[in-house]
Amino acid sequence: RCYKRMKEPMAVREFKAFRLIERQEMGEATHLFVFQVPFGKELNLPAGKHVQICFTKSDGEQVLRSYTPTESSVPGRFDVLFKVYPGGQMGNYLNKLNVGDSAYIRGPTG
Repeated sequence: RCYKRMKEPMAVREFKAFRLIERQEMGEATHLFVFQVPFGKELNLPAGKHVQICFTKSDGEQVLRSYTPTESSVPGRFDVLFKVYPGGQMGNYLNKLNVGDSAYIRGPTG
């Protein structure tokens, strides 16, 4: 085999790339992003748990934010709702992602 079949789609300590497969504007500065879960797996996060999204700024500083998926039980996907605030680092970063781009995510946390 060329790949190792994953047992769990996410890891608590390791960020993994999840591809953005859909984005919807829900209102002024509010967006719903749908990320693909490899191999058609489900996240099935327990109640009260979140995912953590990370990106590295040009100066090397890492920015981390936690989000509670609005949907995590549909095979092959999970949804994250977020708002873009003026000066907000993560919201502005996510808002620049295009369908097909990836975000680095880990979990469950919280």
